Amino acid sequence: MVLSPHSHCSIEHSERILSEETLTDEKRSLTLFVKQVMSVCLKGYEYKIRVISADEQEAVELKESVKALEPYQLYVLIEAKNVLEQVVKVEKFINKRVFVVNQNLICLAEGKYVNAASSEGVNDQISKDIDSGESNKKVAFRKSKTVLPLWLDKFLFEELGANYAPEHTRYEYNLDLDENELKVYLGTYFPRSYAEVFCIFDNMFQNNSICQAYKNKKEINIFDFCCGTGGELIGLMIVLDKFFHDEKIINIVVCDGNEKALDYLHKIINKAAILSKHKYSFLSIHKEIKKWDDVEKLDIPSCSFDIELCDKVCCEFISHGINEQSYEYLVSFLSKRLSKDGFMLMLDVTTKCEKTMMFYPQMMNFQINNFVRFSKDFETLLPLSCATYKNCNVPCFIPLIPQHYSLTLFISA
Repeated sequence: MVLSPHSHCSIEHSERILSEETLTDEKRSLTLFVKQVMSVCLKGYEYKIRVISADEQEAVELKESVKALEPYQLYVLIEAKNVLEQVVKVEKFINKRVFVVNQNLICLAEGKYVNAASSEGVNDQISKDIDSGESNKKVAFRKSKTVLPLWLDKFLFEELGANYAPEHTRYEYNLDLDENELKVYLGTYFPRSYAEVFCIFDNMFQNNSICQAYKNKKEINIFDFCCGTGGELIGLMIVLDKFFHDEKIINIVVCDGNEKALDYLHKIINKAAILSKHKYSFLSIHKEIKKWDDVEKLDIPSCSFDIELCDKVCCEFISHGINEQSYEYLVSFLSKRLSKDGFMLMLDVTTKCEKTMMFYPQMMNFQINNFVRFSKDFETLLPLSCATYKNCNVPCFIPLIPQHYSLTLFISA
């Protein structure tokens, strides 16, 4: 859920026209990623992977032979003897459609061009001091896709030894991950956190009033609560580089109970900072949270934060008996440190809590709506249903990516 002070913002997705250089990086990065996935799906097969762009002649011929294909930016061709037999397995594993070219060739498609419809009922005012005029670009919050930048993909897998090996049950709780398990996390779940937050803020900053408000800031303070290896934080850093070209001072404060995870994050941030146009400072707080008093005792700098991230944290607190009201408590705690017109993003998985028999996003929306309902300083930006119907008590949720995560975003006044 994303909270922001008094925000009623209209947002719409625009087409991205990739430069030739960027497209090359996208193709390399996508190839590396698909190879990792197919090493699991097509174990025992000898296969070849190629990525082609929409303007190549082969792509034109491909669309003619596979009528179901619509215009996409990139096509991934996977060639293997009798690969047709594995289509159902691949589709279940990646949770998306696989197009069959022939018995020995299948195709994945990425970056579909879509003309986004504007969102009805989205907040048209970010705060009392941010005017969202009619000239604002509207951006519809929708399912969105991205791939890791090539430098990040190489750094994770070649320098840090990341490994793609999904094991959802083991990684429901991450505080006790050892060195080898953290490498699996970096290769499997870090990219997902990166993509989720990158897409959310990539859409956010396409709104003129939001973008201008942050463009005017010479210094941006970010706090990532229980950050782990920080995929969400790196996604945000890449978005800031994309939208803000004038040099800014960006101060990052993180906390987590896994010291090895913080070590990995420090290495990744150092690498990202070298490649960035902005100046970064980084402070990590190593603290294992076993009870709510531990949160209150965190030695957080006294500054206010322009962006606060809380990514897949409360589900672990609730499942380990720290507090079933974790969402409302954390929103109350973190909101006190949010700057005027600052954003807080709270995001969680869409699994069911065995203690309450409710889905975590249901608990999140219910608790945060309760907080916002009695607050004069904060309003929900996303989900749109919560932003529009403040007094709703229906425990529902709409996942941004099916079965992956749900969010609340709010803004402070």
